[in-house]
Amino acid sequence: MPRGRFSRALDATTGEGFGRGGFGPRGGGTPGGGDGGDTPGGGGLGANLPPPGTYGQRRSSTGAVVHALFFSYGQAEPPAPRLPAHPLLSRLFTVGSVGSSGLRYRVYMSRDPEDSGLTLVAVPLRDIDQTLSRLRVIEALVILECSSPSAWARSSSCVSDCARSTACR
Repeated sequence: MPRGRFSRALDATTGEGFGRGGFGPRGGGTPGGGDGGDTPGGGGLGANLPPPGTYGQRRSSTGAVVHALFFSYGQAEPPAPRLPAHPLLSRLFTVGSVGSSGLRYRVYMSRDPEDSGLTLVAVPLRDIDQTLSRLRVIEALVILECSSPSAWARSSSCVSDCARSTACR
């Protein structure tokens, strides 16, 4: 089964994907494989990097934030996610952002398998929200077209054609 954008981002930023110290690409190299030629979502090592705007936190075993960063790749950083005081462990949940941008994040926090620390990843849902908005517009247009009198006339003639056809019997 193909994995979605959020699952790939989690793979890239949790466990081995965070590299030494909790952040960075696998193997401790530079983002994009060191030559600057790879971009997030492209081929090579860049395909293992989280999408732009992804927020990461390294926390102590008590939950105190030790380090936080955005994976921005030179782009402007989006508003930070509005995280609860005690995020859920090993569960996906959605939060808004600081300010009034309306940006939402999908968040996951897990224990580090190599020490007692915690890793939190928040992937922005901007692209997903934009795609859903476009699909809603398309759905509305299809509903309007199908409910128009001309659409009813076309569907009636198709039904009567099918009724006369031996294939429909």
